[in-house]
Formats: sequence, C-alpha cells, structure tokens
Amino acid sequence: MLQNLRQFFESRTLRKYRLPDALWDETLSYLPFLAKWPNDNLQRLRALSTLFLVEKNIISGHDSLVVSPLMRTLIAAQACTLVVNKSLAEYEGFRSIVVHPDSFVPSQDYIDEAGVVHEGGEPIAGETSEDGPILLSWPDVWESTDFESSGMNLVVHEFAHKLDMQNGHANGIPPLSTRAEHERWSRALKDAFTDFCRRVDSGEETHIDSYASEHESEFFAVCAEVYVASPDLLLATYPDFYRELNSYFKLWNDS
Repeated sequence: MLQNLRQFFESRTLRKYRLPDALWDETLSYLPFLAKWPNDNLQRLRALSTLFLVEKNIISGHDSLVVSPLMRTLIAAQACTLVVNKSLAEYEGFRSIVVHPDSFVPSQDYIDEAGVVHEGGEPIAGETSEDGPILLSWPDVWESTDFESSGMNLVVHEFAHKLDMQNGHANGIPPLSTRAEHERWSRALKDAFTDFCRRVDSGEETHIDSYASEHESEFFAVCAEVYVASPDLLLATYPDFYRELNSYFKLWNDS
C-alpha cells in the first residue's frame, strides 16, 4: 500500500516538475562519463534527479554565489548516479546541500592520531556529517564533472559518505541486507584497502586517487567515484571489491 502510494506521488511529481529537455541535455554535456551509461539508466537518472530536486534544498552558502538551475541539476544528477538502481530513500535523514563559492574551513573539529583536538583546519572541498547537510565547493564540483581529466568526482564522493554513514559511522561499509553480505564486503574491502595502502606507501603510481589510503571510509568513497565513472579501472585493479560495489549499486550488468 505504502509502495503504491509512493509511486503515485512520484509519478505526479515527475509530470509536474519534469526537467526541461534543454536543461537536461546541457547537464549531460558537462558530465562526459555518462556517455558510457545505458539509455535505461539515463532515463532513470533523469527521473531520480527530478525527484531529488523536489525533495532536497540546494542552497548557496554565501551571498556572492547564486545557485543556477544548471548548477542544481548537475549536483542532483551526480548525486543520483549512486542510487539510480536503488531508491532516493537511501538519502533520507537530511534535506540540504550547501554550495560554497570556494573551498571552506571544516565546520567540525577533529581529533588527530595523538588525541589532540583541532578546531577548523585547512580549507576543504566537501564535507559530510551523519545528520547534517552536505557542503560542497562549487569550483571543485565544476572541475570534477569531467572524471577523465580530474580523476575525481566530488559530488559522488560526498554522497557515498552519506550512504556509508547510514550505519551510524563511516567505516567503508554501507547498510547491507545480510550478515553474509557484510562479511564478504568486509573481506573484499580489507584486502583491497591493505593492498592500496601498500602501493601508495611504496611510492607506486596508482590510477586511483591516493587520498583513498587515508581511511577505509575514504577508500570506499573514492572507489565509488571510480565505479560510477570508470568501472573498468576498478574491475581491473580490485575485482573482488568491484563486485561488492556492483552487487550493492547494481549499475553495471557484468557482475
């Protein structure tokens, strides 16, 4: 009953707030990694992006920045790549995405390895907390829309953190249905993360951003970027972890 009611409201929302063709085509033109996506996935992405824009508030974090319809749609489309074969319910628990005109100082204090509490810190491009909004630096969002040239995707990265935090803390393991899935994911994550850290520490060149070696949660978020935009790279590098991601996100048909 609830599922049928949700589908009814979603259908009505899609009819009322359908993204204009010109705006959607322009959005796709700035996201070249989507050119490899199957058409069915692109259609679902457009629908989910529409619903996302209705459900979420994408707002400016400073008077100097005006968030345009294209900016909002670019953020929505990239956020929805992770749930295109899942549901927007995965993003429940927060309402806002705050876009800053530049990098910003973290809003949360952090504790270093020595146990020292630091306030603020170096400017960052994005921030995600369990219950709070997602914060994004627009120049970094814009630069990372082309994954091939930038090697990253800031929006996908921060929204992957949101999925990771659905368990209450970020550890590189999003909510999974069964204990067997959790054990299989944990094993694949540990093996891939350990190998990646070894390669980074030895100075070996990697095609995956070395920032992934910071923590298991960062490894998951970075690998989510690669999975969405360059799946062959992740499959060739860490096939077991790729298969876990594909079992969870269900984006590609070669699992």
